[in-house]
Amino acid sequence: MEKFDPENLLLDLVPSLGIEEGYPVGGEGIIAGARSNGCWEFLAGPELTSPRFLSEERILLNGQPISTSMARRQGTGVFVGSFFYECGEGLLVDFAYQKKLIRAVFLRGDGVVRLKAKLTPFQSDYVSMPQKGIIAVKAGGWCFGNQETANVRDRYLSVYFLDSSETEISINL
Repeated sequence: MEKFDPENLLLDLVPSLGIEEGYPVGGEGIIAGARSNGCWEFLAGPELTSPRFLSEERILLNGQPISTSMARRQGTGVFVGSFFYECGEGLLVDFAYQKKLIRAVFLRGDGVVRLKAKLTPFQSDYVSMPQKGIIAVKAGGWCFGNQETANVRDRYLSVYFLDSSETEISINL
């Protein structure tokens, strides 16, 4: 089996047509919408009758927001953007897999880095547990969309890093 090389993700990118546009990423009832720089603007799921959890999500690298120009790989739902930081270079990758939205950050360079997910809940009355990276929306709030349907049960968003050694999650209330 061939070893995975993150740089292969930069092959076959679909170019923008003069202006950068936002993009949706998701599947199986869960969706996020992002600006072309890789900042997520909303997150909803796992069903269409679920609430809008976030109004913004940013990934910070050593305290600075990762900013890149995201592009879709030809024939896939994978979005990729490359960037440079003070110690090297990296890739930000968004895709959906088995009812989960994945944001992968691949880094190449020297030194220790700190990753942080900075989350802003869509509504200030959402219950959150910042130390665990959880945002909870109680039943009765509005579902994602045009505020015509109420959320019928408690919903939870959980954010975590696979490697938690140099990572942090903050929820802005």
